[in-house]
Amino acid sequence: MSLKTHKSEITQMKKQKETLTILAILAGNTLEWLEFTLFAYISHKIGTHFFSHDTQALATLKTYMIFGSSYIARPLGALFFGHIGDRLGRVVVLKNSLLLMSLATASIALIPSYENIGILSPILLIFCRMLQGFSVSGEFNSSLLILIETFGKDKPFCFGLLGPMSASLGMLLGGLISSLVYSGFLPENAWRFVFLSSSFLGFIAYYLRRTLVESQVFLQAKQENRLKKNPLLNVFKKNKHAFILCFLCSMFISNFVYIANIFYEKLAQHADFFSKGQVHSVILIGQCLATLTMLVCFFLFKKNNFSARKLCIISLLVATFFGPFIIKFSVSSSFTLLLLGQILYGLINGLSSSVLLTYVSLAFPSEIRLAGSSLSWSLGAAIFGGSSLLIAENLRLHGHIPLIGLYISLSALLALLMFISFNKEIKL
Repeated sequence: MSLKTHKSEITQMKKQKETLTILAILAGNTLEWLEFTLFAYISHKIGTHFFSHDTQALATLKTYMIFGSSYIARPLGALFFGHIGDRLGRVVVLKNSLLLMSLATASIALIPSYENIGILSPILLIFCRMLQGFSVSGEFNSSLLILIETFGKDKPFCFGLLGPMSASLGMLLGGLISSLVYSGFLPENAWRFVFLSSSFLGFIAYYLRRTLVESQVFLQAKQENRLKKNPLLNVFKKNKHAFILCFLCSMFISNFVYIANIFYEKLAQHADFFSKGQVHSVILIGQCLATLTMLVCFFLFKKNNFSARKLCIISLLVATFFGPFIIKFSVSSSFTLLLLGQILYGLINGLSSSVLLTYVSLAFPSEIRLAGSSLSWSLGAAIFGGSSLLIAENLRLHGHIPLIGLYISLSALLALLMFISFNKEIKL
């Protein structure tokens, strides 16, 4: 065997190992977001299982409250996993957060109904949801940093968008699975099997991650003795602007995704112009378009060097303008406008998610990057993502549907203004 052939084989093996590493990270992230958002998609179905003799509307409202309870634990998870990730490494977080998420999801499937154990049923549900929220704060940000810091040396935005794209794919799969749950062809408790199945796949992804190698950027910071004993203290001392920027971008993404996609379906169903099947198909198209838009952005970033900052500003500007129109289209009697609302959602979500999280993560120095980005992103998600469905539902019940669209626009506008004022150079 010639030296050239030997080197070629080594290069090929290295590429194969890198590909498997990326797939292991993305598979776990996809499953984690499938598990986390599936609860929101099928809340109408499972609400009556956990509450006593409630009407469908009241049970759904309570289920939204439990959905929001999971976000209360996200900042706590960010504090815990962020500190570990900047002290011991990203891989430690990436493995254990997925394991915890899968255990919590399996537990939800096994909780008896209210009829069997009474008030203990919703209490156990809240506990499991909070465990999910605790774990997802570690998974999402640490998986993104592994992708950026290990593979994105020359093109960080190219590999950084794989994190949001895998999360979007998880939401899409959650939507597809919820279609089966609502189809009527499956037994009443089929949702329990869905949760068990997704948790089982999570355990498989955990096994695949056993060979993950630590981020080179983290190892370099450790070798140069740049790691901080208290990363969060350093964040608040020297990186306040990056923290606020990340917080506001999380606020926008959380409100936009949950209201303009998940709650969009509820608005359209209550308008009662189209069947539930037609409405759900439109929702799936919107999430599919978001995922495909991110995939297109991946190849564009791979071939060209776009200005990520400009793309962030443009996507936020478009979201500010079109937020009210998206909500207005959700209650339209025109199927074309109903579909147009989700096309706008898919394009805006795809463009903004492709760059926002990578940009705000790189706004922090590598030695405090996970602690800073994880806590600020989780706080924004906890305060706004956790309350978005509840706020939107209350506005709907009181007949203030246009205000839901303005709420989206305000979220985008605040993030946009902070982006314009943030001029710090970002680097890997």
